[in-house]
Amino acid sequence: MSSTGSRPASARLASLDDVARFAEQQETENLLCRSWGHQWDPSPLTHDIKTVGDEHHWIVECLRCASTRIRVFAMDGSSASRYEYTEGYQARGLGRLTSRARGTLNVALINRLKSR
Repeated sequence: MSSTGSRPASARLASLDDVARFAEQQETENLLCRSWGHQWDPSPLTHDIKTVGDEHHWIVECLRCASTRIRVFAMDGSSASRYEYTEGYQARGLGRLTSRARGTLNVALINRLKSR
């Protein structure tokens, strides 16, 4: 149920220059989540559980970037997650982000934090 789905092996790779420009436009919170992972807090004060048909949807918002994780539980307890990202979080149209491209995002984050 992931919103990312599978990508064909022939997917275009993002250029490092495009990734660097993308990073410049990102909120610091988005770069932090891309580097360290989202801050999901499923405590009783920060989540919502809705029953939809015969499924339970546990909805949690990232404390840092406000993206949403929806964990869908079937009646047998099995689960899958899907995500709804805040505007501008995803690098749509850039191509697949390689480990070097993710490194470019990390360097942009480090440089931004050092310049504060």
